[in-house]
Parts: sequence; structure tokens; C-alpha cells
Amino acid sequence: MDFPQTPPPMPTPVPPVQPPAQPQAFNPVPPPAGSNLNVPVSVAPAPNAAAPEPVYTMPEKFLKGSGTGAAPGKSKKSGWLTWVLIGIIVLAVLGIIGGVAFYFLRNADTNTSVTAVTNQNQTVTEPVNANTNVNATTVTNTVPNTNATNTNVTNINTPVNSNTTTPTNTNTTVTNTVSSVTPSKDTDKDALTNEEEQLYGTKADLPDTDSDGYNDGAEVIAGYDPNNSVSSGRIQDNPIVSNYVNKEFGYTITYPADWIAEALAEGSADEILFTPKALDTAGQFVEVIVEDNPTGFTALDWYVDQTKVDEATLTPITSFGGLAGVVSIDGYTAYYATTDYVYAISYRFGNSKEVHFQSTFTLMAKSFALTKANKKTQSGNSNQNSNTNANSAAS
Repeated sequence: MDFPQTPPPMPTPVPPVQPPAQPQAFNPVPPPAGSNLNVPVSVAPAPNAAAPEPVYTMPEKFLKGSGTGAAPGKSKKSGWLTWVLIGIIVLAVLGIIGGVAFYFLRNADTNTSVTAVTNQNQTVTEPVNANTNVNATTVTNTVPNTNATNTNVTNINTPVNSNTTTPTNTNTTVTNTVSSVTPSKDTDKDALTNEEEQLYGTKADLPDTDSDGYNDGAEVIAGYDPNNSVSSGRIQDNPIVSNYVNKEFGYTITYPADWIAEALAEGSADEILFTPKALDTAGQFVEVIVEDNPTGFTALDWYVDQTKVDEATLTPITSFGGLAGVVSIDGYTAYYATTDYVYAISYRFGNSKEVHFQSTFTLMAKSFALTKANKKTQSGNSNQNSNTNANSAAS
């Protein structure tokens, strides 16, 4: 227990009182354990003695100059409390410093994460650019379609033939580059368009007109008669088709009898046109062009040499007579060759978006057969046709 530093006021003396007849014993109350409190002690008066004046004693710790000062345990306790307060203040300061440091470190981590994401996005941009370059490379694959070879051949032509060649080359190149064409309407889905059903006298709403187990289109493409129930009946034996014979360049070819076969230029047999009579199919026709083969290449080697394409991408074709040839990339020109000539059978459809005679073109290409040609002649027209064929191959 701590006592105030200021000593209590001195008690006022009380006048002596007559002692009682019978003095009573004084039982002092002991001070609390561990207390330095000095309790005044009363002494019982002796009998028949004069009553002494009461004396009060001030505890030593309240007396100035006693040398004891404050209570013995106070300085130790005050020192301990001081260190506790200092420790609390130090901990509070460290806590504040730690909180500030945590705040800045967390912000630093956040900024670092954002920077990493930004760098990642920049990295993703690089493959996009790479893809663009790949597409650009793909476009350059069309370079082999240039007509550099045709230009050299054109220089051989005489000025008169050059005038004839120019429009022919332009038409050939444009028509063979069309890739969005589709077959026209085929009601019974037998691979013959409705226009071809009329050519061969078959039924447009019945896939197998002669009921021999083969669809009409399959029979025409294979060279069989779709109206003959006898499976061995050949289409060449039916008057619905005709056989064209070119004696000068030694070949024959089967075509619909309803079509017109005529030379492009009068007196020249190196380019023959086969044209439908129907006005609604005007602009679509098949032509056979003959060109010199000074190198003696096969049809496949000649086409690869002219177009610079990969041989593996080409489709071979074999005629009904076993003659080997090759089909152009677009599928609308078939090539055969001898040591003297290259023969190109091409389906032309102008600017039309539908093809009416796909199966008929295949029939004509496969029916192509070689015969004995007259003596080979070098003429201006032959050079002109060479230029035309080169364009067909490049396409």
C-alpha cells in the first residue's frame, strides 16, 4: 500500500478525562501483514497514578529528513512500469513500421504482376504476325501461273496470228480460274444434269432409266448407253452421239449428236469447238486444241513443265482405248500427248456459275482416241495454238 507523501495533520490533544473506576485492558489491533505501519500504543495507567497526557507518534516515513524517503518497494515497482511502457511504445513503433513496409511491398508485388501480364500480351502478338506472313507465302504459290512461257511462244507468231491469239489467251485464262462453279440442277441425283438428260433421252426423275442397275450418269461417264438394258451396250452405238474425226492431227472424239462441231478458224483443224444448240446453255462448250510437242514429253511431263506444279497434286486420266493422260488442277482440261503433238480437251463455261455438261465433258475426254495423222506441218496457226494451250495449262 502506498501512502501520501504529505504527513497528516497533527491530532489535537484532548484534555485528560477522569479514568474509570475500573480500568479496562487495551487490546491493540495488529497491523496488516507485511505493513510498516506504526500503530500508536496505549499504556494502561497505573492505579492511583496521575493520568499521563496522550502521546502520538508519526510514522518515520512521513518525517522529513528521516532518510527513508518513499516506501521501500515503490522505486522497484516504478522502474518496472517504466520498462513496460517503453516496451509497449517500441512494439507500437515496430508495428507501424511493419505495416507501412507491408503496404509498399504488396503494391510492389501488384505492379510486378501487371508488368508480367503486359509482357505476356506482347509475346502473343508475335505468333499473329507470323501467321500473317505464312498467309502471304501461300499467296505467292500462284506465281507459277504466270504466262511467261506463253510470251516466248507468242514472239514466234506472225503479226497476223498474234492478233488472233490475244483474245483467245485472255478467254482461256479467265475461264479456267473460276473455282466457285457448281453443277446445275440434277433432279434425280444420277450425275446427269437436267440438260444432259435431254441430250441422252433419259428420264430426269429416274436415276436408272434402263433399269440395268447402273445410274444414268455412271453409264455415260463409262461410255455405256443409259437407254440400253443390255449392260454391254456402248454409247457410241446409239445415234444420240456422234464421232468426230480429225485426219490432219490424227484423233477421234465422241460428242452429243445435238451439238455443232466446227473449226475455230476456217481451213484450220488445230482447234475444234463442240457447241450446244440450245440457247439457254450458250457460252458453254468443249474444245480440242492441238499444239506441237518438240521435246516429245508425255502429257504429264509437259503439263508439269508448263505450270511448274507438283506432280503429286495432279489427277491421271485413261481413255477408253488405254491412252494415258493427265487432268489439269481445276479439273476442266484433259491432256494427252504423242511425240509430235499435245492434245488438250477443255470444258469452257465462260462466266457462268453453273456447269451443265460435266459428265458429257468426261465422256468426251475418255472417248479421245489417236489415229494416224497426216504429215506434220509447221504453220503460223500451229504456233498460235501452242500459245493458247500454254495458257490453258497455266490455269
